[in-house]
Amino acid sequence: MKWQKTPNGRKIQIRQTKIPFTAIAMTTLLGVSGFTFVPDIDRANHKNVPTYNNAGLNDSTVTATDMTPLPNLAKALSRQVPGVHHAIVIQRYDTLYAGVDTGSARNSRTIINQARQWLMRQDPRMAHVYVSADPTLVNHFYRYAADRAAHLKVGSDIIMSDIEREFPGAK
Repeated sequence: MKWQKTPNGRKIQIRQTKIPFTAIAMTTLLGVSGFTFVPDIDRANHKNVPTYNNAGLNDSTVTATDMTPLPNLAKALSRQVPGVHHAIVIQRYDTLYAGVDTGSARNSRTIINQARQWLMRQDPRMAHVYVSADPTLVNHFYRYAADRAAHLKVGSDIIMSDIEREFPGAK
């Protein structure tokens, strides 16, 4: 303990606290390592975030489906239409559904229209052609086509709900 005199002559006791060496070492180590605490999620900045939940594809109960992936047409679409980085094309009766990845293109609406026009020229017998750049739809179409190519039992429940969500008037 240490004593100190005040200006009026009284003695007061000063308590000294020692910081343990381990506390200093840990603080230094955390500071040097770049550790930061993760802030809480700000829900206001996370609107319209695409979801990539594919669990429903694996748990679908519908095994008989009339949705047929067309990988050759999808590859040709990716090669022939500028701005389409990747495409998945699925046929149902006389209707084509396509999911296209346009990257971060600002003119994605134009690219989607060009892809639709290109698909209509490839098979004029198709009564309806729908194209979307929605990342969730593209992801689900891709998973569906990959599972069908691998001869897995897969249902079309998820992609049907994507079609209903993206193309409300689809036949």
